[in-house]
Amino acid sequence: MQLYSRIRSFLRMQVLRRGLTISPFPLARYLQDFSIDCVLDVGANVGQYATELRGLGYKKRIESFEPMADAWKLLHQKSSRDPNWNIHRMAIGNESGTRTLNVSANGPSSSLLPLTEAGKNTDGVDLNYVSQETVTVRRLDDVWPSLNLTGQRLFLKIDTQGYERNVLQGASNQLAEITGVQIEVPLFSIYESEWLAVDFLHWFDEQGFSPYWIMPGFRDRKSSQLLDFDIIFFRSSQID
Repeated sequence: MQLYSRIRSFLRMQVLRRGLTISPFPLARYLQDFSIDCVLDVGANVGQYATELRGLGYKKRIESFEPMADAWKLLHQKSSRDPNWNIHRMAIGNESGTRTLNVSANGPSSSLLPLTEAGKNTDGVDLNYVSQETVTVRRLDDVWPSLNLTGQRLFLKIDTQGYERNVLQGASNQLAEITGVQIEVPLFSIYESEWLAVDFLHWFDEQGFSPYWIMPGFRDRKSSQLLDFDIIFFRSSQID
């Protein structure tokens, strides 16, 4: 209960100080208001997020990162028809090398991290692992020079099933270049060693980002308990 109380108190403070938009989905407006001209789509899966961006009217550059073989094939097919959508077959993390990807029965829930007991027993979506793949992992700092991002207004989306902290740690040298972030954060540990929502809220606050929007994510079907949600942050120094 202390964790949820801390989260409620933090969000209440942000609502009073800045005003949070809960609904409807305001991403298209944010991308326009902050002059975003490149989205880094980390954890692209089969391209759902990039497709959603195009549906919202965003026509500028997208760089998608996805390591899983089956997802990569579909991602390649979708992106091949879009000249402003580039794809990279790799995971993004805090160390460059190779790692074992745990492939979930629910494909988008595949992770570089083991499931907790709570994650194995979540009712409503089967997160359990059915196979493994060896994948390439790179720090965003390491791939940055090859992306030619100089002069771009950048928005970083991270949906990596518990590996979000590692993605941020591997981008520490370039964090100052990023204007906004959309990130999936958990309310309790589904994957081992992952940060919880309250950890991300405090970390982004310390890095000079303000929360702008929240969207509920998965719920446990039996209890209706919220498991995670997405938050959009923008750099405080770039807010009028």
